[in-house]
Amino acid sequence: MNELRKDLRAITADGAAFSVMVGTGETYLPAFVVALSGSQLAAGLIATVPMAVGALLQLISPCAIRHLHSYKAWVVLCAVVQSLTFLPLVAAAALGSIPTGALFALASVYWAMTLGAGPAWNAWVDTLVPRAQRASFFARRTLVGQVGLLLGFVGGGCLLQATTAGGQHLGGFALLFLLAAVARLVSACCLHSQREL
Repeated sequence: MNELRKDLRAITADGAAFSVMVGTGETYLPAFVVALSGSQLAAGLIATVPMAVGALLQLISPCAIRHLHSYKAWVVLCAVVQSLTFLPLVAAAALGSIPTGALFALASVYWAMTLGAGPAWNAWVDTLVPRAQRASFFARRTLVGQVGLLLGFVGGGCLLQATTAGGQHLGGFALLFLLAAVARLVSACCLHSQREL
């Protein structure tokens, strides 16, 4: 029973950390594109094209899971790679530029990791959460995740407002993307701490 409680806490913490990553990173990527290029078209495309490319890239998931013989290994790998996609964005914000192709490639890898990990995570967690507890547990986990998303989103907006007022608008994006990377690494640690039955 102690192991189950530990797993459930880790699953909830993973959801919270993942949501903070979305709130501080994914949400502000189109705004970052506008801040860098001034192009509304590029901002619209960064919110759509990488998601479509990521959906195609996720097709490698079944092969990867078979190769690794583990849902857990694949999900943790996806989380770590997803975290790493934010580091070049931190550098780009610090330098004030990034090639458009590199930006779209990073966003595509980000989406491929999200979409590729999802089904494996569902199958894995299904073995950990007892059927009788699933409805109430996932309701609580969703609430915690929504709070994390809200805090990331609102906190990110306040941070950008403060840094823009101080003349460092790109510095605000660097901090946001760094927070997103750390949040996803925390999520990866929570995933790693869970059992695989």
